Amino acid sequence: MSNWIRACEKILAWDEETILPRHGPITDKSGVRALKACLEHVLAEARKRYDAGMSDEDAARDISWEAFRDWTDPERVRVNVHAAYREFRGDTTRPDTMRLFTSMARLHNERKAGAAPGHRH
Repeated sequence: MSNWIRACEKILAWDEETILPRHGPITDKSGVRALKACLEHVLAEARKRYDAGMSDEDAARDISWEAFRDWTDPERVRVNVHAAYREFRGDTTRPDTMRLFTSMARLHNERKAGAAPGHRH
């Protein structure tokens, strides 16, 4: 997560206005600033929950997504929270991709059923 935040900072320092990301739509520096703010939010909120002993899956479900409610696919926060937890632990092993995608699907289905991730139960 910290590497992604630093990457955003580097991009913002460039003398370019149009950004062609590897994933997602063409954007400008405001899009990069928004992504950086989102990553910083997730990292800070994940840290609080990690320190409180909450699992990464429960943390992803608990973190408020209200500031980013217009963004698509909020279940992707699951992967970001997992990455943050791995960073906090200094874990450099490969993540269990199937477990993460299964968890993302579970959060997506909860959202569709009306219990959106990021909204406290």
